[in-house]
Amino acid sequence: TIDYRPEPLKGLDLKPGDEGVALTRLAQIGNAEFNGRIIEVRSSGDFIDQKSRIRVERILDGIVLVEKV
Repeated sequence: TIDYRPEPLKGLDLKPGDEGVALTRLAQIGNAEFNGRIIEVRSSGDFIDQKSRIRVERILDGIVLVEKV
């Protein structure tokens, strides 16, 4: 099942400093869970392993940049 959302961050109330979990390996881009919702995120630096705790560093033009906690 494909769950497409034109505005994936709408209603999520995500902000810098929020913490979540990487659901896939972030080889620059992957999926993470924040507040019970799965969204696509981008690593702001190095690769991040699956199941790692992550933190929102910043949000630019709808792209969520994260770093490992």
